[in-house]
Amino acid sequence: MFKVIVADTEPVFRAGVASVLSSEAGFQVLQQCADWKLLREAVTRHPSALIVASTRVVDSLSSLLALAQEAGSRILLVVEDTESSLRYAASGVAGILRRSSELADVLNHARSIQRGASFVAPSVAAPVKRDLVGTRAAQQLTRSEFRIVSLLLEGMRNREIAEVLRTTEQVVKNYLRSIFDKVGVSDRVELAIYSFHHPAFQMAAADVSAGIGAAPASALAMGF
Repeated sequence: MFKVIVADTEPVFRAGVASVLSSEAGFQVLQQCADWKLLREAVTRHPSALIVASTRVVDSLSSLLALAQEAGSRILLVVEDTESSLRYAASGVAGILRRSSELADVLNHARSIQRGASFVAPSVAAPVKRDLVGTRAAQQLTRSEFRIVSLLLEGMRNREIAEVLRTTEQVVKNYLRSIFDKVGVSDRVELAIYSFHHPAFQMAAADVSAGIGAAPASALAMGF
């Protein structure tokens, strides 16, 4: 079993990568990290792992490389689409991915590193296309439904979501059935993978997630 640590500032992106890798045989996601401190602690706590970390969360790549070497781990670095990957190519990371990479790229890079590849280069960036499918799905969901989506993608269970939104677990289940029908998925894993594939849907969920973090719980409950 290939152990994996996923680190990024965006909960939707973390959940998407984690779900994609967890659904594949041979991978086990041990921890998701939202900041630099948590990432450093996770690398020390879980040796011999694949570290999928974005440049958004890595304060010092040299420090992370030193920690990874000591732990016997390897790094798959996620860079922004606007960044040049050349500056990282000779840094010592095992591979590089662009944030807009397809699902197949994530899996192929992880498998190549699992097999011992010395370095896996990023795919040539494809022209950016409008995410019409993700946009249509996002337009079908209400804000209350997106509140639940954003919390679900952070890894919360139904009971935990109900506590945050000050409603009942049955109400959350009812909303989830509606959400799955509108998006065209059957469960949590498929929803996370869908959000990973569709940037427009992912951005809408992230926007609502930011709103949840800033709003008092009593305000969140008003939608229910």
